[in-house]
Amino acid sequence: MSGTNDETGGFRIRRADRAGDLGWAVMAHGEVCHEQFGGDVTRSRSGAVVFWSGKSSQGTKSPTRPGHRVGAMTDRARRSTPDGYVSGPAAATEATAVALPRAEQAHTVVLVEGVSDQIAVEALLAAHDIAVDHVAVLPTGGAHGMGRYAAALATGRRLVALCDAREAPIVRRGLDPLGVPLVVCDRDLEDELIRSVGTDLVIATIEANGDARAFRTMQRQASWVDRPVHEQLRRFLGAGATRKSRYATLLAELAISHDVVPPPLTDLLGHLDG
Repeated sequence: MSGTNDETGGFRIRRADRAGDLGWAVMAHGEVCHEQFGGDVTRSRSGAVVFWSGKSSQGTKSPTRPGHRVGAMTDRARRSTPDGYVSGPAAATEATAVALPRAEQAHTVVLVEGVSDQIAVEALLAAHDIAVDHVAVLPTGGAHGMGRYAAALATGRRLVALCDAREAPIVRRGLDPLGVPLVVCDRDLEDELIRSVGTDLVIATIEANGDARAFRTMQRQASWVDRPVHEQLRRFLGAGATRKSRYATLLAELAISHDVVPPPLTDLLGHLDG
């Protein structure tokens, strides 16, 4: 294992410098947050995945149960969309343009609505060692684009689609004539991930990524103060230029690491394995 040992305030630190390393303190935002987090840490593709020991360095209770993981990104990653994915005002069309050449070369294509869906599905594929050159994930820029791209890609390829519940009628009109199977999220994929991971762990992830103040501010707003925490989290994670994409990575990896993958993603895997 790479890394260096250090002493900070009587708390032993061993930095985790590469994927798979374990340490004694959380590396979040480029700093050692030993005053908040006590437990082993292992880095993931998105930054760090914290493995809680159940005891903090200050003797305070950890925000999750012992043995749970919570995602944390570096400072740079917190301010941007995960590497390899597009962001910005034209993200919807640019993401399609970037992914389309891979889809044209793949023998199986998963059609999704947007970039955050693409991120979550590709995290799932990576966890199951499914190469993206064999299975491509194509964000179509919304429900209306699914039928169009399905028609263009149907010949010689296996297709499957994932969409939100409210968009399902629109998507089915384009896919049913082609015989493309459709997996529908109960509301949307963010909602599915929050329910699978659990609100406590999602909040701990928000805190680990420096977004606690923004989330608490939103909770105090008149339109949200009396809403269930689940609804508050769904609204918060879906807002902001890059937040939705960043947390798609973190929550998908948490769901995978805790073996609580949402049913629609499990169903999606079933179509890919079939």
